[in-house]
Amino acid sequence: MIDHGFSPDFPPEAERQLETIHPQPDHSLRDLTSLFWSSIDNDDSRDLDQIEWAERVCPLGRRHSRPGGRRRRRFGGRQSHSIDSHAAQETTTVYAGVRTFPMLPERLSTDLTSLSENQDRAEL
Repeated sequence: MIDHGFSPDFPPEAERQLETIHPQPDHSLRDLTSLFWSSIDNDDSRDLDQIEWAERVCPLGRRHSRPGGRRRRRFGGRQSHSIDSHAAQETTTVYAGVRTFPMLPERLSTDLTSLSENQDRAEL
């Protein structure tokens, strides 16, 4: 993996950051569950950690279905320093048959931030 530019282990600063993540309910967050989000992950994936939503908008900001024009996009998640720096470098989870080398720590990608069906998630 290293010969091909991957770093199989999370750096110590990412591990320290992970230890500080303790999600708390935040009722001030906007509910975006009505948006039609899509994911590039497989249907049977356990780590649904890459999602996006997009719509076409006309110059005045109203929605329309005409080809071309401006688009507004949202991406799930937000940057979290050390963890996201590592994920940006790796760009993917590597499935090596015997072992999986996750792009994000497993506690995040399969639990706290995994966008599993019928489970609400908030920003961390």
